[in-house]
Order: sequence, then structure tokens, then C-alpha cells
Amino acid sequence: MKYVKLLFSLLIVVLLAVSISGCSESGSSGGTSTTKRTVTLIDDVAVVKPLDYEAYRFYLDFPANIEINLDFREGQDINLYIMEEKEYEVWTNGGKAEAYVIRKKIGSGTFTDQLPTGTYILVLDNRYSLVTSKTIEIKVVAKEI
Repeated sequence: MKYVKLLFSLLIVVLLAVSISGCSESGSSGGTSTTKRTVTLIDDVAVVKPLDYEAYRFYLDFPANIEINLDFREGQDINLYIMEEKEYEVWTNGGKAEAYVIRKKIGSGTFTDQLPTGTYILVLDNRYSLVTSKTIEIKVVAKEI
């Protein structure tokens, strides 16, 4: 009987120690943690012929920092635009479109921009080049703000 009381007392001490250690976390808000999302939007190798362009459509359901990584395999530079779908229609019909991002004759590198929620078209524009095709590894990642 003495051993039963000792084991029972030991069990109570262990249970109390476990429950107290679980409650002693300092700085805990008690709520759920908010994890910011990171999403790969584009991961491709683009071949953009002279006097032509390539376009990629993507949707953001959260405001984000957009990280654009370009690595040229062929050619040295390209024009890059990011615009809303309606502005892309204006641009493809020869009108003056408004874009969130305009980068002229950029080379290999990583570029960061911010975009709000919405549907966008990223354009790799090589229409200024009469002779040179561009082969570009492109990766675009959205990081929730």
C-alpha cells in the first residue's frame, strides 16, 4: 500500500509539472499564429523571338512582394512589364497601357516590386530587337506582405 501511495504521489507531481510547464510560456498571445504565404507564380524558360513578346498570366489573392529572377541563356536584355488584364488588352491592341511595373532593357538579376490583389499579365517584350532572340530562365515568387 505504501508503494501505491508513493506511485500515486509521483504521478500527481509529474502531471502537475507537465501542466505548469505548458502554461509558463512567456509572450504567448494565446491565438493562432499567422503564417505569411510564399507562392511560385512562374517558373519557366522563355524563348522570345525578335520583334515579339511572351506573356504570362497570374492571379494574386493577397498583396505581395513580387521577386522576379531572370537568367539569360541567350541575349542580354529584355523589356519587362506587369499590368492588369484590361491594360494588357489595351497594350496588345496598340494603345498606351498603364503598368504597375515597367523595366526597360534589363539583364540577368533579381528584381522586387509590390503588387496588390488582382489578376496580372507579365510581359517579356523583345519587339525592339530586330535580330536577336532571347532565351531566359524566369522565376517569379510572391511573398505575402
